[in-house]
Amino acid sequence: MIPATIIGLINNAALLLALALLYDIFFIKSSDKNPTSRRLINGLLIGSIGVVIMLTPVEFWPGLVFDTRSVLLSISGFFFGPIPTVVAIIMTSAFRIHLGGVGMWMGIAVIFSSGAIGMLWRHVRKTGLAHISIMEFYALGIVVHAVMLMFMLLLPWSALLEVLFKIGIPVMIIYPIGTALLGQLMLNRHNRIQTETELVQIKSFTENALNAQNDTFFVLDPASRKAIWWNRSFKEQSGYTDEEIAGMKAPDSYYSSEDLKKTADAIDEMWKKGKATVEIFLIAKNGKTIPFEYSISPVISNDEGKPYIIAIGRDVSERKKAESALKKSEARFRAITSTAEDPIFCKDANRRYTFVNPAMTRIFGYREEALIGKTPEEIFDADSAAIIKEVDDRTFDGEKVNEIRTLKVNDRAFVFNTIQVPMEIREGKVVSISGIVRNISDIITAQEEKLKLEAQLRQSQKLESIGILSGGIAHDFNNLLYVISGNTELILNNASPKIEESLKHVLNATQRGSELVQQLLTFSRKSETNLQTVSLNHEIRRIHRMLERIIPKMIEIRLDLADDLYAVDADPGQIEQVLMNLSLNARDAMSDTGRLLIQTENGAYNNRKSVILKVSDTGHGMDKETREKIFDPFFTTKEIGKGSGLGLSVIYGIIKAHNGDIFCDSVMEAGTTFTIYLPAAKGMDICRSETPENKTPLRGRETILVVDDDEIVLKLTQTILETLGYETIPAKSGETALEIYSDQGNNIDLVVLDLGMPGMGGANCLEKLLQMNPSVKVVIASGYTEDGLIKDSLDHGAKASIVKPYTIEKFSKVIRTVLSGAL
Repeated sequence: MIPATIIGLINNAALLLALALLYDIFFIKSSDKNPTSRRLINGLLIGSIGVVIMLTPVEFWPGLVFDTRSVLLSISGFFFGPIPTVVAIIMTSAFRIHLGGVGMWMGIAVIFSSGAIGMLWRHVRKTGLAHISIMEFYALGIVVHAVMLMFMLLLPWSALLEVLFKIGIPVMIIYPIGTALLGQLMLNRHNRIQTETELVQIKSFTENALNAQNDTFFVLDPASRKAIWWNRSFKEQSGYTDEEIAGMKAPDSYYSSEDLKKTADAIDEMWKKGKATVEIFLIAKNGKTIPFEYSISPVISNDEGKPYIIAIGRDVSERKKAESALKKSEARFRAITSTAEDPIFCKDANRRYTFVNPAMTRIFGYREEALIGKTPEEIFDADSAAIIKEVDDRTFDGEKVNEIRTLKVNDRAFVFNTIQVPMEIREGKVVSISGIVRNISDIITAQEEKLKLEAQLRQSQKLESIGILSGGIAHDFNNLLYVISGNTELILNNASPKIEESLKHVLNATQRGSELVQQLLTFSRKSETNLQTVSLNHEIRRIHRMLERIIPKMIEIRLDLADDLYAVDADPGQIEQVLMNLSLNARDAMSDTGRLLIQTENGAYNNRKSVILKVSDTGHGMDKETREKIFDPFFTTKEIGKGSGLGLSVIYGIIKAHNGDIFCDSVMEAGTTFTIYLPAAKGMDICRSETPENKTPLRGRETILVVDDDEIVLKLTQTILETLGYETIPAKSGETALEIYSDQGNNIDLVVLDLGMPGMGGANCLEKLLQMNPSVKVVIASGYTEDGLIKDSLDHGAKASIVKPYTIEKFSKVIRTVLSGAL
């Protein structure tokens, strides 16, 4: 009986192991991804195996059976956990209840205890499944089946001892061994599944990692020339589907014939050296070509021992663009530096030149090879090299230097504006610098000249201020002279012989005063241009009187004037200015004594009749260099504050404006002569001596409107006109004159109008009078006006002008000439 029991137990254990092996073979690769569902299925399978082995038990009595379900459930609890084990417990318990018999409750207790012990054993162990041994499974079997023997107490007392005696030892021998074998089988299954899972995870991770790369990756079978694996980037870059890639030969399908040759050469190199790189263009499905850099290497399959080629490709489009941009940038840099007028250079950490542009070789007078690799100490003199070193040291300390320094290059001094900056910094240290140098020698010279010009300009502004001042007082001063001369003339008509001579002296004094004012205005260029046919001799004699007052007595003034001199068309005021400036320059050129000679004669210049004017002195003279610059604006040999340098340039402009020419001859310490050629006036070959004119004032009986804001001048003008037989109407302003003319215009024959008045002024009054009556006869009578105001008034409709102070005789002639319609 014992051998049969043992055989039955062994058979049942063998059946369990066989069923477990079948389970391992057919269900190890379950594809169910739902963990709960997979556990339920495992529970049903384990429960089903338990039912099967319960169908072939070792039966002692009806209803009292022994089988290996305890082994199965303990191992299930240990490996599969609660859900599969509970399902198996429920299934096997239900089947045991179905079998019934005296051992039913013992069997159900064994089912629950076996599963619970397996789950508890797995829970309390600390090392997981990595270090479990077959002996631990055997120990689990001992515990599970010792508890099973303990549950025999649930059997009837009459059968307890017999069953324990017959089954106890075989169970404690066979079932723990079965537990150890089943546990080891499940452990092997567990380790195999875990390894396969890890391999799947590694493969999935590898594929995901390769697919996540921007670089293309594919494995090529060199025999079939087809890709056996490729990542997502290769598919996206090429534009082909997986099916198309699988059916195409690579690299034949993706590259040009020229690139295929390069690829073949790279593959040959790879077989020799173990790896190679090649740059080729991938031809995408849409025809687009993309530059790629491929790194290729061989790999041997572990399964087949077959060689494959792994190719990793990187899109280098951006790099190509960057390289192209860099080349263009370098080309632009070369073009800029080559065409730059300023020297540009770079130096390394040893202060040796690593780059110089053509301007540097040109300005410094060295060839490029004579500069590259050299330090400043090897090129320049010691002083210049020391200056450069000081600037270099500051730049290598991280400073941006912008300074002006003087360097000597090939024994010639240059003023340079040097700008140097750090160019390359490594680990916080400047290892190279660059700089640009500008030759500002000419600029410095120009700045010095500018300072001189500014000083000369200040002198000119002082002269201008004098002119403004003289212009401001001329009007009032001439009005005063007019009052004096006019009243003197009126008194002179009824004066006794005793005072007649005195009154003539007064008239002569006012005339000289008027001439002085005119000369001052001419000198300050505040008089208006007034071309007329004049005798040059007359103008010389007139200015001679002024020269006698301003030139020292020790200097002799001599006139040598031709009798039958041609007349000239000239502005008397400007001719006076020419004579005045030349005479004053002659005075300054002579020391304490000397001679000023003014000569005139007839001659020819440029094939036309001309008047020749010469102004000579016996001064210190000029050298050739000075003589060539005397007509330049602001050029002067005088000290600052003693001359603006404008005199001779103004003279040159005046003579050219008169269609003439001027020349200068000078000998050092022998004197200077200015020769002026002025064209003779047309139709008047000879300007004879002036014949005495009729000095008797002309009279009339017309009505004249006199407009002047100065009440004394206004009354004097009325008195003069009324003495000459005219009727007068006074007006103290332009506004009053317009009102009077509006009411009495038909009875007014002439208007004598002052320009320099407050309010609307004489010019605006003239404009309004002409609007009221375009035929109105207006004579401008003013002490002084600037900016061409008298000329503008004549151009706009005034019939004549006369400048105060004027004589009664001259005034009467102008009045009669206008009233008679001659003007």
